[in-house]
Order: sequence, then structure tokens, then C-alpha cells
Amino acid sequence: MSNAGSMPKYSANNLFLEEPTQLPELNNWVEACFHSRRRFTFTEEEVLKPLWGEGEDIRLREDSRFQAVVLPHQPGIIQWCLSVQTVANAALYDLLVDESWDGQDLRTSLEQLDEAQGTSWHIFCLHDQRFLLSEDKQSVYSLSLSTHQSKLLLTLEQKSTIERVAPQLLLVVAQNSKKPWSTASIMEELKRLSEESEVLDACVPAALENWLLTQEVWGRVGVDTWLPKSEIPRIEKRHRYAVLPVSSAENRRNLVMPEVVDEHILTQDAIQAVEELTDTEAQEINFPNKSVHWRVILRTVHINEGIVSIPKQARALYPHVRKLSNNIALAGIWFTDASEMTVWLDKEKHQLYGIDLQEQLAFLEAGTVLEVTLTTTSIVFVTCDVDQQVAEEEARLVDLSDLAQQRSTALESYRASIRAILTKYNSPLRFQELYEELCNRQQHQPNSTSVRSILSSSPEFIFLKAAGKWELDTTISPEMSLKSLRRVAMVARHAEGDTIATHQEPVSLSRMIAKNRQQLTALRSAYLADVALGSSSETAD
Repeated sequence: MSNAGSMPKYSANNLFLEEPTQLPELNNWVEACFHSRRRFTFTEEEVLKPLWGEGEDIRLREDSRFQAVVLPHQPGIIQWCLSVQTVANAALYDLLVDESWDGQDLRTSLEQLDEAQGTSWHIFCLHDQRFLLSEDKQSVYSLSLSTHQSKLLLTLEQKSTIERVAPQLLLVVAQNSKKPWSTASIMEELKRLSEESEVLDACVPAALENWLLTQEVWGRVGVDTWLPKSEIPRIEKRHRYAVLPVSSAENRRNLVMPEVVDEHILTQDAIQAVEELTDTEAQEINFPNKSVHWRVILRTVHINEGIVSIPKQARALYPHVRKLSNNIALAGIWFTDASEMTVWLDKEKHQLYGIDLQEQLAFLEAGTVLEVTLTTTSIVFVTCDVDQQVAEEEARLVDLSDLAQQRSTALESYRASIRAILTKYNSPLRFQELYEELCNRQQHQPNSTSVRSILSSSPEFIFLKAAGKWELDTTISPEMSLKSLRRVAMVARHAEGDTIATHQEPVSLSRMIAKNRQQLTALRSAYLADVALGSSSETAD
């Protein structure tokens, strides 16, 4: 039993092995934190001291809603925050250094970061030695930089030496620009190119970094990586498609939209549950390991253009550092062959792209399920099984001449095939049954919308509403049906011509409705006239 009101003592053998859960003893504290919209980190003792005083032997690491905060430059100081919160110290530091913010009204600045990130809840980590935190009489907090946090600059001699060899450095980097260059590698290359390398021996990386940030020709593409702006790749559009995929709007939304799921709960048993997540539910998922894991079913557009979209729930993990380019380079791994990649991230279009990614995607077929794991500095791709439905749909995206040749093998129109199928069965068929028979007969997958249009506009096909089936009207000959279709098409083209001829004139909504009614009446009259003509001809015979 620990002493009342003091932190429990743990021996080296008391290791934490259980998966963190939500402890009911901390529900009230968490609810109060959400209600107050707290903007600062806290200590473990601050949360648990009342419970320790009652003899409870618990730690914050046992609750999945909490995570430890350790500042990189102060590893000995440990603060805590909720797992849904984002520490904004780095962003605030950059704003102060760049003089983009005067440090006044800390809460308002954090709220502005919330709006920029969409769903984030930004907080300030206390006891950061880089800052001085002050509070006025109205309880408004302000920040300023500590006196020892002045910007490191090159000496005049170092700056002169670097500027003399800067053009040569750009040429070398341009010839080896497949991967971004780190600050240290740029420093080594400057020493190699310079005749006065001893001048640069005393140059600290932070001073070189600040010099690079002032150069228009250089772009920061990572936390510590650089490239000339002219060498940063951009997303190029390449459209090589013959026809659009056949799928309903609902299916297309379910198949294409990537879903976000926490890495440690992605199992085969959880896949179905993950696919059913709504956007709101996905936003509420916590990421204690600071990684986001999602799946996307590859379509032809992904493979041809070499891009993968990033869901909005993953955008909180974008790297953040001073004057970072909109195009970021990430270290990537293609899990199948363990090959290393440089993957580019476009922060404006929220897409992954790059030569390395495009080369890997080129070997995959449409319908492949790709799992993506993103962290703040790296990304991993894993290929899974193939979605057969998507693969079959995307198989229609072939060369136009090949598609025309494939469609001509049956040597009969869709209308003739449908008539032959209904004649063969001599009984009504549901649309799905009819469509499957048509696919087998034509040896390819026709557009289902086109098939429905033929059924609806051909007088020989009758829809039985009560049974939900289509049947053949044997009293109408194929020739009469074809003639009726052509007449309807001519009337439609004539009506379309009238619309095109007068589309430049401003038309009111009521006039437009009246004109559409006239066109529908004309089409109906043409259809009924053909049916009546056919009936009278058969009676005369």
C-alpha cells in the first residue's frame, strides 16, 4: 500500500504488460477536461493524487485516453495529455521565430491552429525551456522566446565561403536529386567544394539551416531535408482511359473512399467493421502510436497516374516545421520486397505520388487492396488481396479498338440479343437474370444503363411491375421495333437541335418546364403512332 497522497513506488519487476483500457475511476476527470477545453498539459500527480490518497494504485499509462509528452530537447521532463490532443509547441516556436505571431493571447492562437487542422485539439506543453509563459490580470496567457533562444547565424566568413560555392552545390544536387539532401550532407558537400573547408568546420547545422531558409532557390521538403525548388516533383495528370467503370454511385463511394483505422486493431476479423465506419466515427479514433492506417482499393486512375489519396483523418500527422514546402518527401517502404522509396506528399491536394510509388503501382492490377501506414516521418505500403468486383469493372478500361473488336464478335445488337434470350426462355425474367444472360451471349459486360435504356425504349419489351420482370411482346415484330426506335431517336435529335439553336437565349424556369413537357409529348405521340401503325398492318394482313 502506497503512502496516502504520494506517488506509488514501483520496483524494476513491476512491468506494465496489459493493454491500456479506459479506467472508470478517471471518467469524471476526462469529462471535466473536455468540458473546460483545457489548453495545457498536466502532470500525473495532478490527475491521480486524490485517488492515491484513497489508496488506489493506478497510473495514467493504464488508461488508453492518456499519453505521455516528452520534449525532444528536454527528455527528463514528462508531461501528460489526452490522446486526442496535439502538442503545439513546435508550431508556436516557428511562429515566434518567423515573427508571424507576437505571442499575445495563447488560447486564440491555439484555436486558430485547431481551425487550420480541422479536427485537432491543440495544447501547450508546460515547462518548455524555449518559452517564457506569462499571465495578465484577465487570465490571458502570452508567450515569448527565452533569451538564449536567439537565432543562430553564419559568421561573415562562413557566409562568404558558402555563397561562393553555392552555384556548384546546386549543380551537384540537381544531378543527384532522386533523394532529398539532409542538412549534414549539404554541409559535407560544401566542405568538399570549398577550398577553405576549415572555415566551415566550426559551422553548426542550425546556422546552415537558417541560411537555407533565406534562399529562394532552396525548398524544405522535410524536417531536416532539402532540395532545389526546381527539382521538387509535381503531380502530373495522365489520362489513358477508354470508358468509365460500371458501378452505381453508392458502390463507387463505398469502394473508393479510404477508411481510417488504428493500426493495432486492424485484423482480419475487424475488416468488415472498419468498412462500416462513418466519417464522424473515424475522426474519433485515437492514435496512441502516432500512426494512421487505412486501406484503398486501387482503380485504374491510381495506377495510371501513380497517386494515392490521403483521408482527412490522416492529415493531422503531416510533418510540421518552419517554412515547410507544400510538397513533402517521406521515407517509404514497399513491404512486399522491402524496397526503400522516396514518397512525395502534396499537402494541398492531399495525395501521395512520386516516381518510386508510380513504378510500384505499375506492377499491380486494378482491384488490389493497398494498406497504407503513415507516420510523421515515414510511410509503409502493404499489398493484400484483390477485390474481384472492382477488377472486373476496371477490366472494361481497355483500348477503344480492342473494345470495338470485342463487342463485334457476337455480330448482333444488344436489342437483338435480349429478344433472343426472352424468346429462348419463353417466360419473363428479372433484370439481373436478363443481364447475366446478355453478358454470356455477348462475351463481355455491357453497360447496365444502356441495357435498361434499350428495354425501356423498345416497344417489344414490356415491364411487369407486379412481378418486377421483363417479358417479350411477340405481337410486335423486330422490324417494327427497330423502326420505332429510329423514329424516337430522330425526334430526340430534332428536339435536341432546337435546344442547341436557342440555348443562348435566356429562358425562365417555367418556360423550360413547358418546353420539356412538349418534347415528352412529342416522343410519346411518336411511340403511340408506331404502335398503332404496327397493329393496323397486322390486322390488314
